[in-house]
Amino acid sequence: MILKEFQKRVLDQVRGFVEHLAEQRGKAQEIRKQFPDMEIDWAEQAWKKNSTRPYMPRRNGLDEPLPAFCLKIPTGGGKTLLATKVIDLVNTHYRRQQTGLVLWVVPTTQIYNQTLKALKDRDHPYRQQLDLASAGRTLVLEKISRFGPRDIRDCLCVLILMLPSANRATKKQLRMFRDSGGFERFSPARTTSPAISNCWIRFRILTLSSSRAACGAATPKPRSATRCACFSR
Repeated sequence: MILKEFQKRVLDQVRGFVEHLAEQRGKAQEIRKQFPDMEIDWAEQAWKKNSTRPYMPRRNGLDEPLPAFCLKIPTGGGKTLLATKVIDLVNTHYRRQQTGLVLWVVPTTQIYNQTLKALKDRDHPYRQQLDLASAGRTLVLEKISRFGPRDIRDCLCVLILMLPSANRATKKQLRMFRDSGGFERFSPARTTSPAISNCWIRFRILTLSSSRAACGAATPKPRSATRCACFSR
């Protein structure tokens, strides 16, 4: 699809930001090797190199900088097309890999069905853009889909959710995990292994569900800093 001029400008801005992100993250990692306790918000530094607009810093569950940005596009401006191209830019210039997990959150049932249909159609331009980004290894998933760490390691997994399913206001409202029991493979069971014990100590955002504690299943604590509007390493 031929991009309009304003779409090209949007993507140029995104490309500049993610390139600066990779650069500033690398510099911060080198500094932390010598000064482990130094706090460096490399995401905010990257933003200031790319834009004069205010930046709202976010932190992930490990209290690390979590890059985040929004695209404000008018109705009919090609938000879905731009989203597929932004995925490619983030993976190419920041994450530097073609696999991983994308949470694609939509507000209404109508948009959900339209997006799901388009992304599952291998002949649709949106899906073709994702296939270019993933070298043809795209998995389009719903919350009822069963997938595991191997799928995310080997493919670009795009999980489409309705907005209520991604609500993290309370643990009760974290519906994605409540409605589907297929996520336990992402959480290690508690064992006597030192490596697993260290994992539980480090990732303190994990907590055992009282009804499933016997089998070692885990659910995330509701933390506003880990919203799907952000992207991870």
